[in-house]
Amino acid sequence: MFRPPYFVLVLLAVLLNGCGYHLRQKVSIPPDYQRMAVEISGENDLKPVLVSTLLANGIVVMEDTKQARALVQVSKNRIRRVVQSVGANNRVQEFRLEYDLSFRVVDTHSGEVVIPLQELHLERDYAFDITQITAARQEEELLRQRLLEDMAWQMIRRMEAQFRVRLHAGEPAADQVPAVSEKHPSDR
Repeated sequence: MFRPPYFVLVLLAVLLNGCGYHLRQKVSIPPDYQRMAVEISGENDLKPVLVSTLLANGIVVMEDTKQARALVQVSKNRIRRVVQSVGANNRVQEFRLEYDLSFRVVDTHSGEVVIPLQELHLERDYAFDITQITAARQEEELLRQRLLEDMAWQMIRRMEAQFRVRLHAGEPAADQVPAVSEKHPSDR
């Protein structure tokens, strides 16, 4: 049985760490704001995913806004399917799912906007074959679910970053952080 030399294993560990591959860690939200309520307009498939992601990160999610300290208000929440490419036979070969979301966080006690409006954008491409319509629909549903999960994580990481900015500045973040657009590596 072949056993790789010790230095190869160490080199592999260093390369994985250096390439940016890290397991997702719990986010750090200030204790004052760890009791949140969520208010979403638009497609509501996000709410259960966002709530479970918040809970997994130690955030207490309240149904009653009055009991929460922070209110996450999602104002734009839209996933749309866009034709990406058409073949020689005038049939769609690829679609792109684009997810646009805007949110802000309000202190429910003072009414102050603690995190200004944040714009997030995610997209995923997938191949479409009319002869395999069932598989294509299943793939689209799977991609939609992944987009929801990725968006929930993007929101939480953005909240963490904005709270960190507030903490270091000693005051509310004055400007909105530029929109994040993430394209999955396999889509390039």
